[in-house]
Amino acid sequence: DDIIEQFLSMKGDVLVAQDFNVPIINILWNLVAGSRFTKEDPEGMKLVESVTKQFKTGAKSALYNFSISKLFPKLTGYAERVAIWTEQKDYFKREIKEHQETLDENHSRDFIDVYLKEISKGSEKDDYNVEDLGSIMMDLFLAGTE
Repeated sequence: DDIIEQFLSMKGDVLVAQDFNVPIINILWNLVAGSRFTKEDPEGMKLVESVTKQFKTGAKSALYNFSISKLFPKLTGYAERVAIWTEQKDYFKREIKEHQETLDENHSRDFIDVYLKEISKGSEKDDYNVEDLGSIMMDLFLAGTE
């Protein structure tokens, strides 16, 4: 409904690449974290915008060898990619911490809850851990917006 209202209120051309990012990310994020990004959530919207930036800088940094990127981080876009990645990683860590604090063993709200319950079961192999959960969240978040 939000996207329909947004399109109806617009005059002129619609930028599909930008305008569809939020609804697509919201579908995935609802499955992963049980919430949605709204315009009233500046931190969440900043995260959504970081995806667009990440893909733009990724194209630029893909042109350079990794060693060159590290030697000239500002020129190659490497520094900006690292800053974006760090911002996203910090957001996911906060989300995991919030879920840990509000976890109900009898009711799973989303993917994070299910994964945290697997961690709490424990295993000799350490198949499930918080670091991997953060990586999975990053993969799902970025892959779904590509």
